[in-house]
Amino acid sequence: MRPILAAVLICALAPAAEAKCARWGLKADVLTPTGAAIAADGGILVGAVEASDAALDSGDTASQPGWRLRIGSAVATPTQVPLAPGLVLYRLPANATEGRLIDDHRATVGTVTVGPKTATLGAPKLKRIGRDARGGRRPSSRITVELAAPAPIGAVILVLADAKGKPRSWGKLTATGEIKILAFDQGRCRVLPNGTVESKPGERVTAFFVDASGRKSPLSAAVAVTSDRVDDVDE
Repeated sequence: MRPILAAVLICALAPAAEAKCARWGLKADVLTPTGAAIAADGGILVGAVEASDAALDSGDTASQPGWRLRIGSAVATPTQVPLAPGLVLYRLPANATEGRLIDDHRATVGTVTVGPKTATLGAPKLKRIGRDARGGRRPSSRITVELAAPAPIGAVILVLADAKGKPRSWGKLTATGEIKILAFDQGRCRVLPNGTVESKPGERVTAFFVDASGRKSPLSAAVAVTSDRVDDVDE
C-alpha cells in the first residue's frame, strides 16, 4: 500500500501549472473562411493549432489522412500540399466548382466555392524581424515580423522561412493591412507543430504570404533577425 500512497501524494503535490500544460495539444483547424470563393488552382487551408485536451501525436496534425473532399455527390481523397510545419493545403480537383471538406466522422469542416482566376499575392516587404526571449522559470520566445508596407488584401498567413526559402514557422493575420505579425510564439505551456524551427538573432530569413486559397506568394528578400530583448531570469 505504501507505493500507492506515495504515488497519490506526488500527484497531489504536483504544481497546478504543470498539470495545465499537460492537457494542451494540437488539433487540425480549417483556416480558409467558410463559404469563401477560392481560386481555381487553390483549395482549403488547414493548420495545426493549440487546443485543450487535444493529443500530441507524431507527424503533422494538419495532415489528416482520413479527411475527404465531397464534390457534388462524389467523395474523393484530396491532394495534400505541405506549406509549412503544421500548415497544409487540401487541393480541390481541377474541374471542381465547389467543395466540402469532411473529417473522419464525415462531418463538414469547411466549404468553398471556386471563383474566377485571380493573381497571386506579391512578396512581403520586410522592415525588420525581432526576437524577444526570456529565460527563468517561465521561458518564452516570440518572433515578430514587421512589414515595410501593409499586408495585402487576401493574405491570411505569413510563413517565416530560412534564407533559401525552407519554411520554419508561421502566424495568422488577424486584420486586413497588418504591419506586425507574430510568426513564432513559444512559451512554457505553448505547443507548436512538429518541425517548427525557431529563428535566432543574426540568422538571415525570408517570408512569404499564403492566401485563403492556399496559394503562396514569392519569397521576400532576406533579412537578419534582430534581438529585441533577452532576459536570463523571469521572476
